Amino acid sequence: MFNLNIIINKPKKKKEEKTKKTSAKKTVSKASTTQTISKNDKPLNRDEFKKKYLTSIHELGGDFFEKFLANLLEKYFNETRRDVIESKINGGINDGGIDIIMKTEDELGFVETIMIQAKNRLSTKVTEKEMREFYGAVNAYKGTRGIFVTTSSFCSTAKKFIESLDNCVGIDGNKLFEIAKSISYGMHISKLGYKLDNMIFGLSNK
Repeated sequence: MFNLNIIINKPKKKKEEKTKKTSAKKTVSKASTTQTISKNDKPLNRDEFKKKYLTSIHELGGDFFEKFLANLLEKYFNETRRDVIESKINGGINDGGIDIIMKTEDELGFVETIMIQAKNRLSTKVTEKEMREFYGAVNAYKGTRGIFVTTSSFCSTAKKFIESLDNCVGIDGNKLFEIAKSISYGMHISKLGYKLDNMIFGLSNK
């Protein structure tokens, strides 16, 4: 009987050891995950963060960029004392060259209809042809102002065309970042540096 008890107890001991090992593995795995998140979430300097910021926008796609831009501009207008009385995202294939339409009102009561085009690109530059088509759409829809926004940049002839217009502007990736930084949109800024705002970008983009 004594020997039988020994035989029965041995598997139990191995099971306990296995449980301890599994628990230790989970602890190590959890620690590694925490270290990875902590490393990815550490504050960056301005130049490093700007690259990450624009790349994160690009990776999340065109639909995200349209919503992101609509919210960014609404916050910007409100903080510069212009009320956004209407904001509509067109998007899609049949948007007529206009992705977002906003109506704003300033302190004097002047109302403007702003037409916005959003181009979510990593490096391809906006051409003069694209700018002319957008300007034509702004006029066709009776917009008072036009804003062409890209996460990349404008070619030289497109810039020259924009400069010839009084009611239309172009915003490239650098300018977009500066506007977002001025109102702390999509980012947390501290003395240590910059971090993405995961309420805007989602936890997967830390």
